[in-house]
Amino acid sequence: MEESLPDEVKDLAAQVLGSSEDDWWVRDLTDTYKWLGAEKIFWVIESDTDRSMMAVLSADKTSDCLNCSDDSVSAISRIIRTNLGGNAIERLGVEGFARLLAEWRSDPRCYLATPRFFEVKQDEISDWLLGTEHDPQVLRDVCVEPAFNRDLRGNWTL
Repeated sequence: MEESLPDEVKDLAAQVLGSSEDDWWVRDLTDTYKWLGAEKIFWVIESDTDRSMMAVLSADKTSDCLNCSDDSVSAISRIIRTNLGGNAIERLGVEGFARLLAEWRSDPRCYLATPRFFEVKQDEISDWLLGTEHDPQVLRDVCVEPAFNRDLRGNWTL
């Protein structure tokens, strides 16, 4: 289903993707993130190239691209802090938090290479092995739990 795109996000998508609205598929992903408050999250996909951008529309009608540049990290941080406070990792879990960052910084279709990846995608593993690597054990060996560390000052790494 095609979604209606607010003008602020249309302008941002046109600037980022360099194409017109006629070339896009739009998905409103707001309901995917039940913890969101006033923000709306949109995924705009260029149909010819499959390039995409994730955009947030804030309550004040400003929009930011979440997967466009290093500057977008501050927008992501602001959204998480506003809606989940300082305990986002505790509320989402380490894997859920890692997935959120991967989806917003990369693409909502991304996967985390955790041990559960191999279980969830078992029926599709053969597709993953069509490239240069044909041994499923090699793929299984890179599937690890996300490593999260927090220091005494509250700084963290994932």
